[in-house]
Amino acid sequence: MQDISPADIFGLNRARAAAKSTNLNPRNLEHLWYPFWTRAASRVATQVDSERCTVAPQFPLWRIWTHDDTQLGDITILSEEDDTMDEEDPVAADLFVDDSDNFDDDLDDDNRTISTINETLSIKTRSRITDFAMVYWLESNTVNPHKDDEEDEIFLIDQEFVAALIEIKRAASRKLTGEKLLHAQEILMDLAQRTVFRQALYLFANHRWSNQKSVLAIAAVGDCWTYTVISRKDHLAQTAGADEMNPEWEPDAAGFDAMPWSNVAIWGKAGEDASRVEEVQKWLVEYFLEEEVGI
Repeated sequence: MQDISPADIFGLNRARAAAKSTNLNPRNLEHLWYPFWTRAASRVATQVDSERCTVAPQFPLWRIWTHDDTQLGDITILSEEDDTMDEEDPVAADLFVDDSDNFDDDLDDDNRTISTINETLSIKTRSRITDFAMVYWLESNTVNPHKDDEEDEIFLIDQEFVAALIEIKRAASRKLTGEKLLHAQEILMDLAQRTVFRQALYLFANHRWSNQKSVLAIAAVGDCWTYTVISRKDHLAQTAGADEMNPEWEPDAAGFDAMPWSNVAIWGKAGEDASRVEEVQKWLVEYFLEEEVGI
């Protein structure tokens, strides 16, 4: 693995500073963390395989259904253009409202627990589109109509793997301190973990990736992150009866509480985080590429 360059560190820290800026992100919105995680994930993808591994934002893992004016019977497929990337995280609607002065983040008035908050956030669509996917494409052959010009090569891609899923949530409110801040971070991270876990189940249920055995799952809150590896064989019962033509079908999310997640670290910081990123890259190269992809 190549060492991260000063330019990479500088670029990552600039993206972090922009997302934390009260000037650029006064309402502490989730999507303004996208540039940071684009840089972070792209760095890892380059280390894994700079030619075949690509970071894809807002990557659909399952068919998306919605009601609108152009109906196919009573249901239609949501196009990418209809997806609301700028939509605020639902958890901010009440518990962690944004950081502008027009809102009040008084957690003392909110008696909800993590479990009850998650019940209100069980929105199918958010579990069917991941914030970022690390996609790996494998070609069977190439065709070059102009043999002297490598740029004219046409790749015949016949295999696709999803090496990693990354689900991010906005950072906890900047108004919070102490126990309230820790409580907010805990709830947001729990939500990110549960969401990416369901995304992995949709991945395994989709015939497009029927041969994939496992996927790396990263959950993030702001620049804090944690990860686990989710295996198909451990969740076969939860994806049984999958029907992509049934808009009501969703996987059984039982089994989440048994998942072993790594400790939370801050991406891009020296020490523990650096070794954690190396663990992720090592799994992607030594297991995923060798065992899953077979190269």
